[in-house]
Amino acid sequence: MKTIIYLAGSSWDAVAGTDKSLAMALGKNNHVLWVDPPVSILRIRGSRTKDKTSALMEEVEGGVVRLRTIGPPGVTRPVLRRITEGAYHRYVRYAVGKLRLQVAGTICSSPTQTFDERIVGQRLYFVTDDWMSGAGLMGLSKAHVGRVGKTNAGRAHVVAAVSTYLGQVLAAELGKKVEVVPNGCHARMNAYATNPGFPKAALVGQLNERLDFNVLEAVADTGIHIAVAGPKTAKLTESMSRLETFLARPNVHWHGVLSSDDVAELLAASNVGLTPYTDTAFNRSSYPLKTLEYVAAGLAVVATHLPASQFDPAAKVRLASDAEDFAHAVTEIAAVWPTDTERMEQAMQIKGHTWEYRAAHVRKLLAC
Repeated sequence: MKTIIYLAGSSWDAVAGTDKSLAMALGKNNHVLWVDPPVSILRIRGSRTKDKTSALMEEVEGGVVRLRTIGPPGVTRPVLRRITEGAYHRYVRYAVGKLRLQVAGTICSSPTQTFDERIVGQRLYFVTDDWMSGAGLMGLSKAHVGRVGKTNAGRAHVVAAVSTYLGQVLAAELGKKVEVVPNGCHARMNAYATNPGFPKAALVGQLNERLDFNVLEAVADTGIHIAVAGPKTAKLTESMSRLETFLARPNVHWHGVLSSDDVAELLAASNVGLTPYTDTAFNRSSYPLKTLEYVAAGLAVVATHLPASQFDPAAKVRLASDAEDFAHAVTEIAAVWPTDTERMEQAMQIKGHTWEYRAAHVRKLLAC
């Protein structure tokens, strides 16, 4: 079985998103070597094993081996980036040789790491977010992200974007064809409603500056119960303050970070999902995971009017133009609890949008 190398934009231990979900789906038919972004050697605990690289490799999922990579202290500093990049490439080449991998291709979805042209196989540069406009939000150097992007686009056999909007932006910038590989979701064939006896809205995912707090406050003002799940990842003081104020509302219940099973239970006890993103360049380029997850659970969805919000005309996703419109749509939809049949019909709309379907598309792009 041939191997796909996945140069990820985040650690395997981070909140599961595009990279991890796609890698797990690819691992069902291929071996996957998942490569973490480099971390400072000061963060790596001492190991009694002489072979430090082997100590940094482990199987984390069926078909997926994780490789941790390390660099000098201050791996993100400009003067040390070249040293870090060289070390990163050596780790990957060592792992390929150590495990005797037959490489079919490499996916790079990192805004800061580059392809190693010495690794054989097709190279797919997968842009999962508008990294240039979101560089500040992610604590990255915009200039460095831009340089890495041009390098990877030049070395790649195929360039792909997570949304049609972002694909169009990249195609204009790069002057080359850009494929679209949208986010996917996990099919839930038991999406039966658990009626708690009152209308209940759900908000899942990372809680940060991407959310429109005006919209959330307008929804909370209606008095509807809002169940929230996900990590608080806001970086700006003002954003965190507004988030904490929202979560402190008497009709808002923050459940913290939940397992996938607990998220499924929370969604089963809700009847409307919320995707309240601000209208920014970063969000316009995105393909919201939460909308897909709501639909897979059989929920009707209210979303702010962004390009990828209406992912499928058959799905019940209502777009709102402002906070007042959003809050009105939520109360209108939540007033009627769906039947089990209606929930299942909504859940079926994710057919053709699963991670397995996305993985099959990626294999075609990699010709493997």
